Amino acid sequence: MHWDPESGRMSPLEHALVSWLPRRRWFAGGGRDPHRVEILSAAELTTDCAAAGALVVVEVSYSDGDTELYHVPLGQRTVLPSDIGSAAVMTAADGVVYDATVDSGLMGSLLAMIGGAETSGSIGFCPEPGSWITGCDPVPGRPLGVEQSNTSVVFGDRAILKLFRHLTSGVNPELELHRVLGGARVPRLLGSIEGTLRGAPVTLGVLHEFAAGSRDGWLLATDALHNLVSGVDDGSAFVADVELLGAAVADVHVALADRLGVSTMDSETLADVLCARLDRALAAAPALGRHADRIRAVYRAPAAAGEKVLTQRVHGDLHLGQVLRAGDGWLLIDFEGEPAAEDISAPHSPLRDVAGMLRSFDYAAGQVGDAWSRCQSERWLSQVRSAFIAGYSRESGVDLGRARSVLTAYELDKAVYEVAYETRSRPAWADIPLRAVSAILGG
Repeated sequence: MHWDPESGRMSPLEHALVSWLPRRRWFAGGGRDPHRVEILSAAELTTDCAAAGALVVVEVSYSDGDTELYHVPLGQRTVLPSDIGSAAVMTAADGVVYDATVDSGLMGSLLAMIGGAETSGSIGFCPEPGSWITGCDPVPGRPLGVEQSNTSVVFGDRAILKLFRHLTSGVNPELELHRVLGGARVPRLLGSIEGTLRGAPVTLGVLHEFAAGSRDGWLLATDALHNLVSGVDDGSAFVADVELLGAAVADVHVALADRLGVSTMDSETLADVLCARLDRALAAAPALGRHADRIRAVYRAPAAAGEKVLTQRVHGDLHLGQVLRAGDGWLLIDFEGEPAAEDISAPHSPLRDVAGMLRSFDYAAGQVGDAWSRCQSERWLSQVRSAFIAGYSRESGVDLGRARSVLTAYELDKAVYEVAYETRSRPAWADIPLRAVSAILGG
């Protein structure tokens, strides 16, 4: 198979990708069908296994003229083993082309290329200085098995490679901010896959230490709530853990502020940004319409009080699924921001992250169904919110009580975003953030 881009008409592979890409969980086309797919670059993998492979970057074009870039690791074998048969993209005269991330041998070769600091075309495979992967032999990799906007591959219990799918120009914040943080409250960075595309830098993947034995915050929260409701325990252990989580988030914010600086945003500008996000949400979720005027009033409240908003680099999409309880502390992961955000590297108030976590606690509490259990879950929610705020305030030195109007605006903005997301993707869940919007507005 020739991976290299060809001029003129679409190749058979490009034609196959037109129908294959929209069926992927990570495809961000918003329900649109591609009009055309063009291979822009292909970095061939160095491999000793029975497959050929390449990291392929394609441009997807739509009939309205919009375009998007995607990273599609592809493999080719004469015959595809039955256990990965569902990954096939197309069958050609010289073999089957398939999604390479399911091939443990090809993924092992990819790890070895990072460890060997190899290059392929315009793509560089880069170990971090002092990383144990430098010069390492291939280690079989397995997909993490979680459907998400990127693809993660685990190597034993030591490393995890995140392959970005929907690409944007510039260094991905996941790579940039992990280098800045240097392992403080985040998994240690081991390497990356970087290159240039049309003269601009692009990040195809990042390699981290794998936090073996860790559990994400969402599982811990829902388990704790289930145990409370069923009478297994009183929930106090998790509440104490949440206070430590608040401190961990504050540690990350303080480190990012120290190393990348702090700026100021006029609160009128913040209101304009949030109102624009509301307008987009209203188009997706008409149920928000009856609240629109009161939502805008909450967004304008900090400006009416003459408040200034301190901004810096932050996580950008913080929730319980983005934190891991590992060993005796918490780790923050997935710094690439909201999947659909256009300003993933822009500074924001740290309160945006705080609001995201507070909203995530509410989602966990919303899993409880009957009235008696919901009463317990509401008490639990009050406790964990207070614990998180206490831990964050203690470690950051920020009195969140004095920033209440800004925090409320961010929390309401997050709930509005969630209503729009759930209306599009999981309508049965939309009542959880809709109830939150009503509660924040006072009923």
